[in-house]
Amino acid sequence: MEERFLNPARPDEIVKELFHDNSEVLNEFSGRFSKELLEFAELFSEAYKKYLELNHLIKDTENKQKAYVSGLTYLLLDNLLTSVKLFIMGYEIPSENLMRQVIESVALATLCSLKDKIRIFTKKNITKDIHFYTSFINHKSEAKSFLALKHLEANYDNLGINEAAIESLKKSRTFYHHYSHPGELSMAATISFENTGKSFIGGSFDNGKMSHYKKELVHRINFCKILPNIIEGLIYRIKKLQ
Repeated sequence: MEERFLNPARPDEIVKELFHDNSEVLNEFSGRFSKELLEFAELFSEAYKKYLELNHLIKDTENKQKAYVSGLTYLLLDNLLTSVKLFIMGYEIPSENLMRQVIESVALATLCSLKDKIRIFTKKNITKDIHFYTSFINHKSEAKSFLALKHLEANYDNLGINEAAIESLKKSRTFYHHYSHPGELSMAATISFENTGKSFIGGSFDNGKMSHYKKELVHRINFCKILPNIIEGLIYRIKKLQ
């Protein structure tokens, strides 16, 4: 890869960096992972087609709950696509952080699509029945987005959701959570594994991280594979809403 040298102590070079398109990083990902990126594109398109089926159900309706479910589904699709774009431009930390939002949006959209109440556990471990969508739009503390996966786990059996799917979502969020706060994984994104002592700023591609790059792209591919089924579940539930 053609090396670019940036001196962050010079304001003129920072301005150039702000407007740089990271084409050399994109070219590396395109050349090394074209198969994975094409597979992601094909699977993402299939998931988007399923979203269009969902969105069609809210046309000419005044049901705001249905609209919220559609909006959250669109949000997770946008975040997923943007996450991959950021990743192949070399912006790993914001890319991984967006994936956490994708995972939480799945849980949030599912809970907002429910007609009936769910049972949750409060901070004092007291059970409480709530209609999640109503609590969510009224900004109740028990319906914060970061709690959605916890509530989904507590109710998966009654909702007919596969336990393995819940565990997979939990595992993914736990991993991506590490990129939401400064730590070793975040620091590793700025350090070269190929050349000792070399560090990156403003996005990078590192030959020493090839296996990691492949793993992350495959994870997004596998998520896309199950996304149509997730959206199909949302379609099934919003059809029950008045």
